[in-house]
Amino acid sequence: MTGNKYVTEAGRAHPLGSTVSDDGTNFAVFSQNATGVELLLFDEADDPDPVLTIRLDPAANRTFHF
Repeated sequence: MTGNKYVTEAGRAHPLGSTVSDDGTNFAVFSQNATGVELLLFDEADDPDPVLTIRLDPAANRTFHF
């Protein structure tokens, strides 16, 4: 992704959920039938609107059903 400080890269399918490391955060989600995934980032847990929405590219960010 360009134009902001967030970069998406190929991740890992396991473990499920979010995993924080020194290199960033890996998000692993399972869906057998999803046609797309968007990652919504919020400043605060109770904010009504995201500050950024990142649409993940299935060609670059998908491994099987993850």
